Amino acid sequence: MTLAIPDAATIARDIIARASNREQYVDGPVDRVMADAPWADRDILFSGLTAFHRERLDRIPSAEKFPEATPWVERRLAVERELIAAGLSEWDRAVLTDGGAYLAFRGYRLAAQHLKPVTGPHGPSLPEKCRIAYIPDTDEGKLFIMNADDPATFWTKDRTPASIDSGVGSSFWHPLQAHGVGSGMHLDTEPEEIFSVPAWEMYPFFCHDLPSVVEFLTRYGQFWSGCNIIIHDRAGESVAIEKCSRGYTEVFYPVADGRSHVSGMVCRDPNSPQGKHQRAMREEYVRMTGQTWDTEATVDVAFWEVCDLAHRILADFLNQSGHLTVKAVTDLFTTPFPRGLRKTGAKFHPNQGYLEYTLITYLALLDKRKVVRFQCDDPPDMAWPAQPEVYQV
Repeated sequence: MTLAIPDAATIARDIIARASNREQYVDGPVDRVMADAPWADRDILFSGLTAFHRERLDRIPSAEKFPEATPWVERRLAVERELIAAGLSEWDRAVLTDGGAYLAFRGYRLAAQHLKPVTGPHGPSLPEKCRIAYIPDTDEGKLFIMNADDPATFWTKDRTPASIDSGVGSSFWHPLQAHGVGSGMHLDTEPEEIFSVPAWEMYPFFCHDLPSVVEFLTRYGQFWSGCNIIIHDRAGESVAIEKCSRGYTEVFYPVADGRSHVSGMVCRDPNSPQGKHQRAMREEYVRMTGQTWDTEATVDVAFWEVCDLAHRILADFLNQSGHLTVKAVTDLFTTPFPRGLRKTGAKFHPNQGYLEYTLITYLALLDKRKVVRFQCDDPPDMAWPAQPEVYQV
């Protein structure tokens, strides 16, 4: 398979297209942040965003330390020139490309110096809280399965059939394939490198086996976070990487039966360096916003507890000895929480602002080249299908 770096004009067109849908990609994300953080003054919270955007573009990483990054750095600067030429405002450019990093490194801490009284439901606005499992030893061979969990604010059912050429099912048979779940934090320690180098996009150009992927993504660890991933190859080998922060990278190799898994918003080892860092950042956020570490009093703490529970349900299931059946795996991912892993819009806290759904469950039977997909109906119904779509690809 021949790889080519997408050109700056193509990337810029995609960003401009998103900017034209302000409700979903510009105003919507900002509004969701404010719904999550009613304690913050909007103007103060975002007052440093455009300056951070400019600084990020100026902080060019060393070509000596990161030689592979040079063409991607040049492309990012070219994309910026395209966006400026198209008339996209600096605010829109900053929201579309730098909002998450700015808030975690600077914005929330800045706004916490000027707290507002909190009234009404809120939060959390962090990235989706999905789960992934890679199981090479089911009764039908190698299996990959994922729940995509998020509020249904912009959900539209995908009516495109699965295909080996595009869409669901197109990527599962690549020699190396990575899939991720959101694992963000409100706060993180700002790293030395803040330029937007797309490590995830880069790794297929330089990595040809699991060890090289792990080495590359670890070496470029300062440039990415907010994502826990599974990488698997055609031989049935896999590895999990947890990366909620810029400063830490935790690698987990399969222990039992070659199975790997990741869960959103979770560090499976709370005593690891990253696990301790995650807890410290969460405690800082709760403390600086005038809240307490209490599942009943604080929405965010209740949310993190739910994420941990879902992770334990998945981990305990995968730690069973002997072959797992495809039916048992599918039932776990599609049975409503907390008996299973499917989110149904139920509140985990009375003051919760956004309701979370499992919008889609899909699994690939890799040895059979079969894709199975469950999807919620469009809002407001959000009905779960009695039978999934099944595609031979």
